[in-house]
Amino acid sequence: MTNKIMRPYMPMNFKPRSWEEIFYSLLRNAYNVGLLSDDRNFLDYVQHKKQIENDLILTLSTIATQLEEGYQDLNSIYLARDLSKATGEDLDVLGTPFYPV
Repeated sequence: MTNKIMRPYMPMNFKPRSWEEIFYSLLRNAYNVGLLSDDRNFLDYVQHKKQIENDLILTLSTIATQLEEGYQDLNSIYLARDLSKATGEDLDVLGTPFYPV
């Protein structure tokens, strides 16, 4: 007989990305489609934090911040379902099938 209350634990391959990873990939993609300077050293300038002011770069920075926050939220959800990493109310939810209130 199978346990119909709990599914077997299925680990996910989820790795949150840092702001730097997200921002650099957004810049690289914008550069590759011609939205940014065609100066060959442009990506090096950005990667080494040279002073570059550009509305598109500021917009991509904001997008990277929002995506990083999304990854943090997803990571919290992911950890909440892992019994070895869950805390607080998440543990209560995981234990409900075995210890009904």
